[in-house]
Amino acid sequence: MPFYDIAEAYRDRHPLSNGWFSKPFNDTDIVNTNRVINVWSDDISRAHHLQFIAWRLLREEWTFDNVNINIKNRFFIPEVVSELSEHESFVDVGAHYGRVTQKFIDITNSRFEKILMIEPDLINLSELKIFHSKINKNIRNKVKILPKAVGQYSGNFFFYEGLDYMSQLSDMGKTCLNITTIDCLGIKPTFIKLHLEGDELPTLKGAKETILKYRPIIVFTAYHNDDGIWKLPMWIVKNTIDYKLYLRLHSWCGTGMIIYCIPKNREQV
Repeated sequence: MPFYDIAEAYRDRHPLSNGWFSKPFNDTDIVNTNRVINVWSDDISRAHHLQFIAWRLLREEWTFDNVNINIKNRFFIPEVVSELSEHESFVDVGAHYGRVTQKFIDITNSRFEKILMIEPDLINLSELKIFHSKINKNIRNKVKILPKAVGQYSGNFFFYEGLDYMSQLSDMGKTCLNITTIDCLGIKPTFIKLHLEGDELPTLKGAKETILKYRPIIVFTAYHNDDGIWKLPMWIVKNTIDYKLYLRLHSWCGTGMIIYCIPKNREQV
């Protein structure tokens, strides 16, 4: 039995949400899901989307001929890597221990403009600072840490900390954090990554002005709640201009789903 299905029985005392089971689709779900299926830029995205839906609705693991799951290139599929230049400003939201940032550094061969790692959890921050101290000194001054949580609005919200990569904004949390929005940070990103345990949609809404102004590559997790079925991609379609959208599963049992948004005719950054 999948671990996350077992963990779902303990949601009254723990916020881990990867085992959610989708409610039956209503007419709105059907219409919007059909729309989203048609906006993906390739058939792999459509296959993985159907695979995700089948698990969440039916607990069935669908597979498709010539459509594989790559567990090693999460956040950096070839369609993204091919767009990268030496002038990227990478924002790692939900930076955890810095593993995604390290992968970005490796992929770019340490050629980038700047990196901002955003992480609110105190334990994760201590590990992130150790990671930062070990970055090659020639590029370390281009990599910054922001000990902050971001969301749709600025204000005070409860945060459940001490859960490693699962720490998150939650009413079950006992820590009250003052959070901000990406729009309030005054940054100029060319590449934004979000991994926020279900707060991806609110955080995108709080980054709308930044996204419209700077047209960054955007990659984000989309499997922690039913926003990934159609709400997240539909928000991108309605609130951005001329983006190519891809979806990839990087794990099984309806997890590890990432949405990739790449601006068309991307200006050289």
